[in-house]
Amino acid sequence: MSTPVRGASQRAGDNSGGVASALTSAAGAGSVYVAITLGLPDRSTKSQRERGVKGVELDFCVDTACSTNFILPQVAYGLDMQIVGTSPAGQGATGAVSAGQEMLLGTAKLGGNGDDGVAAITGLSAGVVPVPAPGTAGILGRSFLNCFGAVAFEWGGDRERARVDFWQAFDYAEAEKEGGLEIFALNELPCGLLAVGVTVNGVSMPALVDTGAPQTIINKAAAERAGVVVGGESGESGGGCHAIVANLSARVSSVGDNGMGGWYAYRASKTALNQLTKNMSIEFGRKKHPVAFVLLHPGTVATDLSAPFRRNVPEGKLFSVERAASQLLGIIGKKRLADSGTFVDWQDETIVW
Repeated sequence: MSTPVRGASQRAGDNSGGVASALTSAAGAGSVYVAITLGLPDRSTKSQRERGVKGVELDFCVDTACSTNFILPQVAYGLDMQIVGTSPAGQGATGAVSAGQEMLLGTAKLGGNGDDGVAAITGLSAGVVPVPAPGTAGILGRSFLNCFGAVAFEWGGDRERARVDFWQAFDYAEAEKEGGLEIFALNELPCGLLAVGVTVNGVSMPALVDTGAPQTIINKAAAERAGVVVGGESGESGGGCHAIVANLSARVSSVGDNGMGGWYAYRASKTALNQLTKNMSIEFGRKKHPVAFVLLHPGTVATDLSAPFRRNVPEGKLFSVERAASQLLGIIGKKRLADSGTFVDWQDETIVW
């Protein structure tokens, strides 16, 4: 599998308080990485200590399958981090990410000052870390991401495109005019993840690139400071669910709403889908499986299927494929276990069976 991926140097704007910021960068030909800038308010460099000041920002590559969190030994020494023990080399999605024993460094804090800091790295260690970009401090793995809340894509019925919070947009069109973009081949690893080949000091290795992640990871403290409420907690009213099965039905499947007749095969097939979905919602609910089943009517969408009937569609009710998808995703994002077995339209209004 070979897919083009774009890499361009773009650092997120200044973040007051030293909370995490997103960073995408291309550090020379053949090297693409994703990193997060961390503020370590209680650490300082030698020159800072001489001046009596604290506060360091470091860029870490992100490997979501890495078993632990690494920092380069020379960085740890420079920041005077105390070694509290050792452990075997860790593993990432691309293989071993440390050549030998790691030196355990304990907990590092993210954001704030003193006691206000958030304990974001609870398993930080120092090791020989092959990172695909010079100047990067190390790699962040699962135990780091587990400390974070997620701010997802925001889809709404009034817009056709998704918006991602806490991620600074990059103007690819402008960058292309300036010749600032390069195209890299994206390859599939045996584990199924995508990576781009990089070379560090003459040694080739795969670097993870997640081009289609449905979420942007951000520290909860950053979200709170920005006034954003991170929802979707399982304790909310209606009960949380691990998955939602959303089947695409149609209003013409409704027996109660059928006042015209016709469309025998289409009506019958969609009505059968309704019955199947309702059955599944009952069965999964009875067995206490946290999965919700819902039926959605997208409205009239500008596809070949609707082409013969468009002259009868009221103005403003013929939706592009992108808008229809946006509207339905917005509805799916609101559904809870209590909504399992329901049949709604693109406005989230109930349709009679």
